[in-house]
Amino acid sequence: MIKESLAKTDIVKVEDKKAPKGFFKILGEVADAVRSGVGNIGPDLSSSRDVDSLVLKMNECLNPKGGEVSARKNTVSLGNLYLSLSEAGQINFLQTLAEKFNPDKTKIDEEIKVYKKNQDSESSYKFEQDLIKVLESPRSKILKQFISLPEGLKFIVDMRSDVLKLKNQYKSLSPLENELKSILCTLVDVDLLDLHQITWDSPASLLEKLIKYEAVHKISSWDDLKNRLDSDRLCFAFFHYKIPNEPLIFVEVALMNEIADSIQHVLDESVPSSDPSSASTAIFYSISNTQTGLSGISLGNFLIKRVIEKLSQEFKSVKVYATLSPVPGFTKWQKKSRRSFIR
Repeated sequence: MIKESLAKTDIVKVEDKKAPKGFFKILGEVADAVRSGVGNIGPDLSSSRDVDSLVLKMNECLNPKGGEVSARKNTVSLGNLYLSLSEAGQINFLQTLAEKFNPDKTKIDEEIKVYKKNQDSESSYKFEQDLIKVLESPRSKILKQFISLPEGLKFIVDMRSDVLKLKNQYKSLSPLENELKSILCTLVDVDLLDLHQITWDSPASLLEKLIKYEAVHKISSWDDLKNRLDSDRLCFAFFHYKIPNEPLIFVEVALMNEIADSIQHVLDESVPSSDPSSASTAIFYSISNTQTGLSGISLGNFLIKRVIEKLSQEFKSVKVYATLSPVPGFTKWQKKSRRSFIR
């Protein structure tokens, strides 16, 4: 759940909650919405009155009065509310969004009938669009409005992370999770991602994220990290322009003269660095996704392909590309197979 501190902004400060840095850096016209985001709604959304007030806020996002500024104000107010709720309140928020803002089945049936009646007409395209319009759920329309806010993408990523943790326990959240994933698949398209190399000279805040998010081979110290960013050890990451200070996924590469037979050799800090310009082999030994909310959205393969393309241009001597990755369950399988063989 979202638990950390909101970034300070020139508009509002909410204690002990988390929001993407810059999320509330918005136009002055919507400042009142941020200051009054919670209003009289309880942090647990435990009463029917609280839920009714939440539904009203959500409907205000769907049907804003006053144009773009009003729509932006309503969206910020709703986002501020979500971030200020307790864990129980966030669960109720997500359930309300999932259960009360489904597509209108009656309208869908009506549009299907109209479409079938007119599908062979010259204006069939219009009827197709009318059908597509009613198929989109109101909750999807609400979610898409967050994207226009500064770092609203991070907000959606974190919301999906929350939903993924809950969806096995709360089955009604599955449609919401699917729509969040669909939105993110469009927004985090590989063509919208920038490939950057992370070096020892990168900002300390970025290096700290490598330590935090390394998921394969834990980075034990700053010396360990420095070794992984030496001249013959490289790190590349995908960044999105709407989350510029945080890598979405990163891969670590060792430039060597042969395929290593163990990860221990690759990570051994006592081994002197070699001349990368003479390396013949690039070993991809670790890849880590940093955002739980992007789980199931394939970025790893694209990252490796982009890095191979970059390395082939910069290091002409590298001819071999290999991975050195753990195989989950291999030891268990090997022991079981050995017992079967002995019998």
